Amino acid sequence: MNMDTSYVFVYGTLMHDMVNFGLIAPYVEEISNGEINGELYHLIEGFPALVTNETSGIIKGELMKINHIPVAIKALDKLEGFHKSGHPKNLYERVTCQVKTIQGEFIEAFVYIWARPEILPNIGIKVDCGDWRQFLDDLGWK
Repeated sequence: MNMDTSYVFVYGTLMHDMVNFGLIAPYVEEISNGEINGELYHLIEGFPALVTNETSGIIKGELMKINHIPVAIKALDKLEGFHKSGHPKNLYERVTCQVKTIQGEFIEAFVYIWARPEILPNIGIKVDCGDWRQFLDDLGWK
């Protein structure tokens, strides 16, 4: 497992105060706001899916500095349904992306992106604001 970065960018249930934050919380050293380019969809199952794309909108999330990254990634891979790169049963793919910080710096981080982007428009609701937490607040979900 190549662990060239100690950062993870999260944009859904792993953000602080969200349902799956407890899974990553023991490994988090620091959290800051970050953003990447892409398209975000809300799935009926209650979690988001991301497709990265340099020409699309801004997706807001949290950049987390992680300790014990190999251990944390194993737990995240299980949650995200990631087996290995390109595996046909992957729900998400684990990739590295450049995440823009609020200071304007770019930091390489692991990001879980939807493994079958071509079906997202048919199975999800596009989150035009690019911020899943805001999308849920606008729906009145808590």
